[in-house]
Amino acid sequence: MQQKHPIHIVLLGGGYVSVFAYKQLVRRLRKEVRGGAVKLTVVCPLEHHIYHGWTSEVLTGILPVSAQESALREVMPLAEIWRGVVEAIDLVQQRVSVRLLHNGSVHAIAYDHLVIGTGSVDNDTPKEARTFGYQVKCRASFQHTRRALHHQIALAATHSPQTAQRLLRFAVAGSGLTGVELVANLAEYVYEVKKQFPALREVQPTFYLISSSERILPELQGKFESLIRYTERTLGQYGVRMVYGRLKEIVPEGGVLSDGTLLESSVVITALGQRRIPIAGTEDLQRDKYGRIVLDRKLRVKGQLSVWGGGDACSATHPVYGTPCISNALWAIKQGEHLGRNVARVIQGKRAWAFWYPGLGQAASLGIGKGIVEIYKIPLTGVTAWLMRWFFFHYFLWKISPRSAKESLKGWYRLFSSGKRMPILDNTSAVEAQDYCEEGKIQPHALEAERSPAPAPLLTR
Repeated sequence: MQQKHPIHIVLLGGGYVSVFAYKQLVRRLRKEVRGGAVKLTVVCPLEHHIYHGWTSEVLTGILPVSAQESALREVMPLAEIWRGVVEAIDLVQQRVSVRLLHNGSVHAIAYDHLVIGTGSVDNDTPKEARTFGYQVKCRASFQHTRRALHHQIALAATHSPQTAQRLLRFAVAGSGLTGVELVANLAEYVYEVKKQFPALREVQPTFYLISSSERILPELQGKFESLIRYTERTLGQYGVRMVYGRLKEIVPEGGVLSDGTLLESSVVITALGQRRIPIAGTEDLQRDKYGRIVLDRKLRVKGQLSVWGGGDACSATHPVYGTPCISNALWAIKQGEHLGRNVARVIQGKRAWAFWYPGLGQAASLGIGKGIVEIYKIPLTGVTAWLMRWFFFHYFLWKISPRSAKESLKGWYRLFSSGKRMPILDNTSAVEAQDYCEEGKIQPHALEAERSPAPAPLLTR
């Protein structure tokens, strides 16, 4: 490490990969980082790390946004944070072109080691999904969906039971862990919140789960039938209606299936998997069938000595089964930790190690006190599963940001002590929801009793 210029490590993205790679780099190279021999730069379009584990809880008012968002400057204080978008990567010259969001200018950053942790975005393949549909992965889409749900309920409270019945029709497309967690928590939330409005107490909302296959939870099929059966029973208790077919298009009246069937819904949320973010200059890198950049056993990008990767954007080989690791937060965390250790080892003149992590399991919340967990191949359901998920999620959140973990614990304490969720509509009233509609942010014909309600897009896309 005796060189004139500092060794520059550039981390792309502010997700789990970059956060946990950073923590390992600082842990192993603290003296060099503080002394200026090693420089860390993070490039991310957001100012915060987003903890996706609490997506359903924040969406449905259990937890505040502060329990999910952690400022990057807080999480990675020794790194220089560039708020921008990666335009291109020059793998030969070892440079990254970044467009800064505050002024649109483009700058080139030279790197000695590059970490690709750009993650993924919502799969919006159904036609008009971004125009009339809702998503939860990207931050702007999540906030858009959260506001729409809050306003939709308050808006229904201002109309007749017949109109309210149509306004409270919700559909979730995608029957994987994300989809079933969303629809279960959404149903619990709507039933709970409508108690605040006397006009809605006799109104029965409708919930659809659209599945492209005949069975839900494809991640668990063939191995954990008890988890699938428990999920089906729980969804049935919420009154969730299963719809089998592929969502082809989203229109103002709802979702259109591949056979032409119109599923009338006021809000259609898609949870149909992930789409990778294309970056110019990486076209020739080897990719798997999902478009993920293929890594070697040490989590280097194949064919590159100074480019590393992990998480949703990349495909690492499972050290036990030899198949690609699944894309979820836990694997991104473990891959970030490992590649951070390896980059530090290479800088110290040591040999990089092969990635080794056998996996822990998968989990989903189906509402407060209801959950499914597969941990070390052992299936658990009900309160036990829910508590286990709750504990592990707080454990990993604390490693990212103790402040956010404390906000989460305060949110849960408030819920259990008062029985109340976060204030609906961010302290706005049902009357303001009506004004919101009149401003054109909710389709006007959603109010017509003789027609099915349209989705309520809050942003023009």
